[in-house]
This record gives sequence, structure tokens and C-alpha cells, in this order.
Amino acid sequence: MFNGEFRTKPTITLRGSSQIRYGKDVIADNRRRRETRATERNRIEAAIKIQRHIRGYIERCELKKILRKKYDDNYSRYDVCRLASYLYRFYDSMDDHTRLVNLLTHGKVGQLSENDYLRSNILLLCVEDLYHRVSDIAIANDVVLSFVIQAVNKETFGHADVLSSSTKKTVKIYKMLISLIDGFIHSGHPVPALNVIFHILSEKYYFLLLDTMILTTNLKCQSEMISHLSESFSVYSLQIISTLEYEHVLRYIRGNFNQHFAQLVKFLVTLSATAMTDTLVAIFRTLDLYEVAELEDEQSNDDSSDEEMPVEKEAYNFDCLETLFNRCHSDEEKKLLSLIIYLLITKYRVDIIRCTPIRKLCFNVVYIQWLWGFLNSVQSQSVFTKQETCLSRLSEQKPLTNVQYQLIIPILTVFSVLFQQFLRTSHDADFIDDHFLFKQHELQSICILLRDIAVYLNNLDLVALQPRYNTLNLKSAFTNTRYISVPGSQREDSTLMVLSVNSWIDCYSGSVNVLRELHSRDCRVDIFPNKEVWLWEQSVKTIDRANIKVFIDPLSVINLNLNTIKELYLLQNMPYIVSFNSRVGIFHEIIDEDKQPYSNVWGQNSDNIILASIRRDYIYEDAYAQLTESVASNLKKKIVVKLINYTGLDEAGVDGGGLFREFLTTFLKEAFNPHRGLFIETDGLLHPNPSSSHLYADYHKHYFFIGRLLAKAVYEKLLVDIPLAPYFLHKLIGGVADINLLRSLDPDMYRNMLELRNYDDDTLTDLCLSFIVSDNVFGDSKTIELKPGGANIAVTKANLIEYIHMMADYRLNRQIRIPFRYFAEGFYSVISPTWMKMFNYSEFQSLLSGSSGNIDITDLKDNTVYHGSFSEEHPTIKLFWEVVESMTPDDHRKLLSFVTSSNRTPLLGFRSLNPLFGIHSAGTEDRLPTSSTCMNLLKLPEFEDKATLRKRLEYVIHAGAGFELS
Repeated sequence: MFNGEFRTKPTITLRGSSQIRYGKDVIADNRRRRETRATERNRIEAAIKIQRHIRGYIERCELKKILRKKYDDNYSRYDVCRLASYLYRFYDSMDDHTRLVNLLTHGKVGQLSENDYLRSNILLLCVEDLYHRVSDIAIANDVVLSFVIQAVNKETFGHADVLSSSTKKTVKIYKMLISLIDGFIHSGHPVPALNVIFHILSEKYYFLLLDTMILTTNLKCQSEMISHLSESFSVYSLQIISTLEYEHVLRYIRGNFNQHFAQLVKFLVTLSATAMTDTLVAIFRTLDLYEVAELEDEQSNDDSSDEEMPVEKEAYNFDCLETLFNRCHSDEEKKLLSLIIYLLITKYRVDIIRCTPIRKLCFNVVYIQWLWGFLNSVQSQSVFTKQETCLSRLSEQKPLTNVQYQLIIPILTVFSVLFQQFLRTSHDADFIDDHFLFKQHELQSICILLRDIAVYLNNLDLVALQPRYNTLNLKSAFTNTRYISVPGSQREDSTLMVLSVNSWIDCYSGSVNVLRELHSRDCRVDIFPNKEVWLWEQSVKTIDRANIKVFIDPLSVINLNLNTIKELYLLQNMPYIVSFNSRVGIFHEIIDEDKQPYSNVWGQNSDNIILASIRRDYIYEDAYAQLTESVASNLKKKIVVKLINYTGLDEAGVDGGGLFREFLTTFLKEAFNPHRGLFIETDGLLHPNPSSSHLYADYHKHYFFIGRLLAKAVYEKLLVDIPLAPYFLHKLIGGVADINLLRSLDPDMYRNMLELRNYDDDTLTDLCLSFIVSDNVFGDSKTIELKPGGANIAVTKANLIEYIHMMADYRLNRQIRIPFRYFAEGFYSVISPTWMKMFNYSEFQSLLSGSSGNIDITDLKDNTVYHGSFSEEHPTIKLFWEVVESMTPDDHRKLLSFVTSSNRTPLLGFRSLNPLFGIHSAGTEDRLPTSSTCMNLLKLPEFEDKATLRKRLEYVIHAGAGFELS
């Protein structure tokens, strides 16, 4: 309540200093009290748990005493199965050894074989008993050991039970057996019986034995075990493999690959060079045999569907493969290591990204260089031909021996997979430096060889190929094809080698992916000055009109022959080997074929016509109201526009196509105008405005609508001057925007992100960076976490690369996720994304806007037709071209726009303009020049004076009067 004073009087006390407590002191006291209460709660809970465990332990001890007494009192009256059940419930290795021996010497112990549950229980007790007495010399003649040997030799538990989560007891038995062998070797006592156990396990349960062996810390035990394993391979036959339930073994290998293989490699690096090579050979043979068994089972069960294999849930940070590679001194050892990696990434589909050991090899420059060097060192020996590398012969589609195919294809696949991952994580700036993985001439050699090999693999003759619905998906088309024959392959040992289809597909996919990455970089940083390195002389030039339908109706593939399918698939996966002009011609043929259902137009009321009345001063608003999806659902139909001038009157002229082109050009300029707020401009490049949702409540509908109209311009082959940002175009054609495209959005941020890579931990700490980003929306600052808890995660040298890529991902993808999604949906409603895969983003910009250079007047002059009294030698025509040649480039574009409604040069030159640029005699010189844009026709009066012609021509092209001058 106001008492008349606007100032508060100071509080005066004579008791000394003020006792007022500040807020931070109160917060600190509250925190200390909370911590005290939490500590007390934890102490009470811990005491309860301890008491509960102690009570449980005492009760179990009392129960065991009761059962033990009952067992002793009724030993002579109970049968052996009941005695075994009691013994398992109270057994203790220190107190009940004698009882276990008495049970095993019981006259009716054979009855246990009829009860699998009791037999496994007693086996577990025997293994525990032996483990606690492993240092006892008398163990060699022990009855307990004899029972274990007999049980292991006749036990029926196999891979399915051992690996199943419901048989923990069996897994425990197995691991204790291995621990028992470990203890036996460590004790130094020769016990032949345990050696027998080891051999039985190594023959029947090799992978499980290997897994347990590599986890042991005793190097002596490891050496002894590996020697036994090497011997066991002599009896490790395909018949044994085929009897196992290999799917469970493969699931186990995949599910535990990181830990399993990492520990194995750590063990391998402790061996001598000879032992390491022998072990690599053994592992390679084993993995290969399992792959053969899997293939045979699939052939015998064609109707069964493949079970989904689980992937790793966690990646371990192991450098084991790099260590092993560094230990491999000979090419033979490195080759064996590469073949094992090939089997893992192709046959068992180990995820390279989640598998840390293999992923680290992707960044091992020495190993990738060795792979390429090895591929170029394998020579093809022949008495009749000159000596050349197998890789060169493969690129030239010359035959190799079966052994050479078996070596070259896997190593090439490994190189392609690893090099592709290396390229994905490299920055464009790395290609400019001289310290890149390969020099420019080496990259060009890689590009040419992989290009020719990929074309060769694409054109392989297939056995029993049955095209499927998705024609442009090679794996789908090859689903029912088991083997692929090598054309012209030489026979070796009277046996023609055949490779599984997946082997060829993996090699083909790897080569294509590397080429795609290199071509994408070449478009941005100009790796190869000579762009002809990408072109293949025998590439597709054109496609028959009958085959074009496959791009529109995939079901029509059933009418195509195999060679046509190969051409189409080559065009889809390696479009860059076909010249740009040829691809543009094919693209236009696709559009012409797609237009056929809408070409039947009779009268203004036809179902294939969309009518729109547009005011010139409200072009965007009227178009948005009359051409949205709810009103005009199919923009592939012909749009007839009636323009209304600034005075509210209908403009003169009937829309024969030119008026629509003028409307669409003007509309797109207005829609992409940064002042409208839907798009923003960075260094002259346009991209969606992340803040558009604050300007338009239905902003997503606007983006969908603009995407449709831009696609309509492409569909009608109309060139519009809309410079879109490369990252936005790359996303639109189906690519993924990464850090390398960040400079097209924010050049300063891109430079700063790259500069961070040169900072050490101390400098990064001083910058106080964390996994957050700040957005400023109309003056309001908003902090967004790049990852959960990002505000509390400091950027260090260890997570710097992750921070850079997450920051780029936010700016390029997450920030405009909704605007781009709706824009792309609108665009794809007219232009199929499959058609756009023939172009990269720079080519797509050319497809959208045409040539960005000046208009070639000579080309225009050579492709101009004359009507009426005009000819090439007419005096007015000579004056006209003299005036045009003296105009500025800007006036050239305005003249072209006045006649054709587009100020851009056609993609394939003026010879592709339909109809051709024409000039028609329009009477005496007292009139102004006019145009008929639907016919690309300039109506030029017969001027006799050059100055008058220039004055009248410049007037009309600068007037902007539209059809008022038609």
C-alpha cells in the first residue's frame, strides 16, 4: 500500500554488521543438506542389502546342512537320479568331493544318461571339482576326470545350445572346461586326458574355443592352444561344418565381432611371423568354409527367408587391426589379412561404421596405399601375350585365370570399401594440398581403371537372369541368380571357376561408390582439369523411345532385353560417363514421353487444361490461390494463363505457350525473392529461410507450391535465372549435404570449422566450445543442443571431428528439415527423383538455368529462320544483326526474353530451340517491333535506317509491356 513516500528508508541497526544472507549462501546450504540426506539414504539402503545377503547366505547354509544330512541318511535307499538332484543343490567343492566320487562310482550311475538335465548338472559339478584341484598330480587318474572325458565325448550340446541365452549352464560348463585347460597348462603337470578334452573341443566347437582362448591372459596357454588348433585343421572337414547349425555361429560372430576379433588380433601380434601366417590361413579357411556351408543351405532352402542378423550394439575402441597390419612384413601376410577383411565385410556383412577395428583401417593411409600398390603389382603371366597387370587386363575386359579372379576381385573390393570411407571423411581442402593420399596422376589412374572395371562388371553375362519390378536395382534383379560366369575365363585344373553373384555385386558397388565420391569432389574442387577422364567412349548416346517408358512405368521392364537393362542401369549408377548433352537429350525424351497422356487438348474446356487468371501486380498471390494442389492437382497438364495488366484490363493476346512461360518466369523470380522471406541469399545463392515459420503460418504449403512450380519449369524445358545454393541442389537430387558443402551456405563458418582442426587441446579449452548452437530469430537468441546433453559436453581434440560434422549437419539439414521436405515433395510430384539421378548439382543448375555465360550471337544467327519477305541477305536483316552485335550482353538477354520469354541460352544451343528463333516481316517502319513468344517469332518492320532500328528495338525490349506489344 502506498503511504506517500516513493523511497524506502535505509534500515539502521546498532547491533553490528548485517546478518542478511545472500542467495548463493542459501543455495549452498540447501545443496549440503541434500547431499547429507542422500548419503544417509544410500547408507541405509546399503545396510539393508548387506543384511539381506547375510540372512540369505545363512539360510542357504542351513538348508544345505539339512539336504546334506538327508543325503547321507538315505544314500542307500534313494536311486542315483534322486541322489544326483540332492547333491547338485548342496554341493561344495571343498566339503563334498568324496560324495561326488561315491556317486560317480555308484553301480547305477548309467541311469544319468537318460536324464539330460541331471547329466549336465553333474558334469558342471565335475568340472568345478577338477578346476579346484588342477594342481593335484593325482588328478590324472581321477574318476571325476574320466566322467568328464566321457561326457564331453558323448555330450550332445552343440552350437545352438551353447549360444542360446536359455542355456547359461551349458555355456558355464564350456568356459570352465577351457579355464581348466588354462590351469592345466599353467601348472606344468602333464595330463594327457585334458589334452584329449582340448582336441575334442577344438574339432567340434572351434569358434567357441577360439573365443575363450583369446580372452585368456596366459601367453603360454595361448601358444599351446594355437598349436593344437593348427593340428585340428587337418581333420576340420566340410562334412563337420555342414552338420553344424552355422546360423547360430554366424550370429555369434557378428553379434560379438568387435570384442571377439579385437582380442584375436591382440593374440596374433604376440606370435612369431610363421605362426601368425599359419593362424591367418586357418582363420581364412574356417570363415570361407562357413560361407560355403551357408551358400549350400540357402540353395537347398530357396523358399525360406533369411533371418535378420543382429548388429553390434556397441563399438569398442580397438586399434588391433592396425597393429596387426604393422606386424605383417610380407605381402603374403597382408594379403591374407585383406582376404579375412573381405570375408567379414562381404560374406558376414559386418558394419564398417560400427566396427571400430575395420573403421580405423579406413584412415590408415599406408594400408590403403599398399592395397592399390598390390593390385597394380599382380602380373598376368602368358607365353603368347605381353606381360601386364591383372588390373589392366580386367579394365580392358581381357580374360584372367580363375586364381587371378579369386585374388583380384576380393582385394579390389576391400580397397574400394576402405577408400570410399576415407573419401567420405576427407575435406575438399585436403585435395588441394600435396599431402593427399594419392597424387593427381594416381587419382586419375584410379578413376580410369575403376571406371572401365565398373563398366565391365555392369556388362557381365548372367545366368538365368530374371528382371524384377525394380529394374534399376541390380541386387533386386539378381535375387534368383546364384552364380555368375566369367566370360572368356581360362580353365585351371579342368574346372571353370564360378563366383557368387554377391561377390561381383560387392566389387561393382564398391567401384561405383568410389567413382561417385571422386566425381562429386571433382565438381567442387576441380581435381582433374581434363573432364574427359570421366567419359567412356562407348557410353549410351540415346535411348529408343520404346525403352524410355521404363523411367515412367517400371513394369515395362519385362519387355526389355538384357542389353537394354544394362544400359539403363549404367545410366542410373554412372551417369557421368555419358556426356552432359546426351543426358539432357535423354532427359527431354523422358519428359516428352511422360507428356503423351496430356497432349490431347481440344478447346479451352479440356480435362488436360488448367486455366488461370493472373494479375501482374499480384502474380504470386493469384498463382498461390489458383494453382495449389487442392485446385490443380496435376501440374503436368497444360496451363493456360490470362494476364491482367496494372489497370485491371485483360492483356491482349491468346496464350499459345509464350504467355505461360512469361508468367512462370516472373512468378519464380517473385517466389525466390529474398524480400518475400521464404528464401534468403548468401553470396548470390538462394536457399530456404530457416526462420520462415515465423513469417508464414502455413509456410510448409508455400514451399510445397514453389517446389511444384519450379519442377513445372523444368518439365516445360523453361530456363529460369534462379541461382540455388549447391548444398540445396545436392539434397534435391537425392544427395546428402555434408561439411564440404557448408561453404555454399556460410563460407566464414566453413573456414572456421576447418581451422579448428589445427588447434590443440589447450586452445580448444580456451575457446569454451560445447555441443550447442545459437540461433538468432528476429533478435531472439535460442540455444539448441547438437546432441543430448550437448551443453555439458566440451569440445576436445578427441570429439572435434564429431562436433564439426554435427555443426555442419545442423546448418545444412536439421535447420531446414521441414522447408526442404515440403519443397522436395512438391518438386517430386512433377519431376520423378529417378530422372534427376542422371545429373549432379552443378549440372542440375545448368538444366534449370541454362548457360550462365553471355549469349552466343553467332549461334543464334546460324539457327534463325526468316519468314515473309525476309531472307539472310535482306538489307533490314543485315542492319538488325549489326545492331544486335553492338548491343551489351544485358540487352542480348532482354532481346531473347522479349522473343522467347526466356533470357537464357538453351542447354543444347539455339539449334534445340523449338520452334527455332524466327524473324517475320511486319510491314513499314512506322510500327514498333513486336513478338509472338509462343512461336519464338520476332515481328520486325522493314527499317531502312540503322539508328531508327536501334531506337525502336531498344525501346520495346526495355519497356516490359508484356503482351501489350504482341
